[in-house]
Amino acid sequence: MKTLATIGDNCVDIYPQLNKAFSGGNAVNVAV
Repeated sequence: MKTLATIGDNCVDIYPQLNKAFSGGNAVNVAV
């Protein structure tokens, strides 16, 4: 089993065309 730890900023991906926002952003994208 692998362990993964990340430290980063808090970001929100906002999609105005879809009228939606998703938490995560840059820190999650780098971790993946």
